[in-house]
Amino acid sequence: MAYTQKVPDWHEAGTEPSETQKQTGFQPGMKPPAQWFNWFLNWTYLALKELQEKAAEQSNVDFALEEVQADIIQLQADIGNADIPPASLTVAGKVQLSNKIDGDSESLAPTEKALGVVMAEATAAKQLGVEQKANVVAALNSIGITASTSESWDSLISKMAGVIRSTGNATAADLLSGKTASNVNGPLTGTMPNRTGHVTGQSVTNSGTTLRIRPQQGYYPGDSANSVQITNANFLAENIALGVNLFGLLGTLAINHLAYGSVSSVTSGGLISLTVPGLTFDPKLALLIMDQYNLVIAVIETPYGLPTHFHTTLNNGVVKNGWNSRNFTKMFQVTYAASNNQLAPGLYKYVLIG
Repeated sequence: MAYTQKVPDWHEAGTEPSETQKQTGFQPGMKPPAQWFNWFLNWTYLALKELQEKAAEQSNVDFALEEVQADIIQLQADIGNADIPPASLTVAGKVQLSNKIDGDSESLAPTEKALGVVMAEATAAKQLGVEQKANVVAALNSIGITASTSESWDSLISKMAGVIRSTGNATAADLLSGKTASNVNGPLTGTMPNRTGHVTGQSVTNSGTTLRIRPQQGYYPGDSANSVQITNANFLAENIALGVNLFGLLGTLAINHLAYGSVSSVTSGGLISLTVPGLTFDPKLALLIMDQYNLVIAVIETPYGLPTHFHTTLNNGVVKNGWNSRNFTKMFQVTYAASNNQLAPGLYKYVLIG
């Protein structure tokens, strides 16, 4: 139904009173300005005009509500009769809710409860990842590899891949004393002695012309100041034949010729007749040795060569007189005359040095 009353026109805009004036209103004896009244009447006209133009009549509202209600009823009927297929990865449709958090269905939808459980586990896993990342960074830094928790896992994994993993079966005895390393069982500290300088060997043997010195256990750097040594008081130049180089030591012992052998046994008080055929040198020193006691019983020496025949009288193993001589020949014969049965039976040895 249309409005029957016409809105009173008032087009003069007037002047709006202040906020304070609006709060206190007109007071007795006041003479309000005409523009305040113009403002009030104009504002009232405009408000009533807007209300008539925009407000709906009751009949129109009722009709509209009836139409809306009819549409709702029809929509509910349509939904009830609708054939909605189950939802899939390629087709939109209806789905069933599920509380499972470990399923593999592609047609069910998770509930808020299921999502809450998954979120809690994801949060815990994230926190664990943060802690483990800090542990990895600390481990890398401890072995001298710069790392930070601000780095990505890809960056840290690349650095870890560059770390050489402990392998091998070396033991502490295989590692130099004071040095550290690791094997499959973990870190270890070496116990192998460092044999620097000149180290005395444990023992010495020989095999043919080879001298073998057994070293003490340990590590030998092998530089010019490092060696394995054996000391022998007899290793002197004067004990080595003149001109012979024995392990770097040149001999000075002047032995031009040497012959030695055994003398036939004799009876007590008898004679020893020594014949050495085929000599290629003139002996200057002769030694006669009693084999039973390893005792030298005669020493005959002359710078001009031994005579071909001489004799000496033995008295308790002491030479008492000299010998007679004649010209030397290659057939060397020495005869000893024993007195008082001092020359005992047995085996005798001789040494001839020229």
